[in-house]
Amino acid sequence: MSKIIGSISIFTNKDKNERVIGMEEPYLYEGYLYNIYDSSCVVRVKDPVDHSYISDDKNIERKKVVAGYYSRKENIFMPIPVSALNLVLEKVGPDVSTSCDTCDGEGEHDCPHCGQTMKCDDCDGDCVKTVVKRVKIGDKLFKAEYLRLITSVCDLNNIDTVSMIINLDYSSAFKAGEFEFLVCKSNSNMSYDGEIK
Repeated sequence: MSKIIGSISIFTNKDKNERVIGMEEPYLYEGYLYNIYDSSCVVRVKDPVDHSYISDDKNIERKKVVAGYYSRKENIFMPIPVSALNLVLEKVGPDVSTSCDTCDGEGEHDCPHCGQTMKCDDCDGDCVKTVVKRVKIGDKLFKAEYLRLITSVCDLNNIDTVSMIINLDYSSAFKAGEFEFLVCKSNSNMSYDGEIK
């Protein structure tokens, strides 16, 4: 398996609940190989040819929408050393899951108004709360999990600089070598655990 296919495979989400239905596998579209990690994180690379993925008409409208996010003009790039990003991610650490304190890890609790048992709003009945780690780059926040995917691709391909496109409103694109990543930013009023200026 080539490094490019291995890199694309890093973006295969193991959590079936987070995958985009109908787009769980890498796919070809208009000369690019795409893989969608979840609805907020995508990677693409020019078609490397040495793979078994085929171009098909399944979910063609969704594929057009995803491809459209990459067609930007007049981009301003902010170069970021991968070593600096890795250092911040190491300090930030992974997301942390804990037993939900609202429902005491039971997934349900009594309504404070009527006393009826209801699914816990804080953990959505999963009994676990996950503290999502975020990193601030410039004036934008990103889930550390997504940045780790990007640095994994960079490390596998010996890429030492990733460039962030900084003039996008609702999402940000990163470019590293021949790879392009689209990452939705987090709400800017959320807390963050690390920062790159």
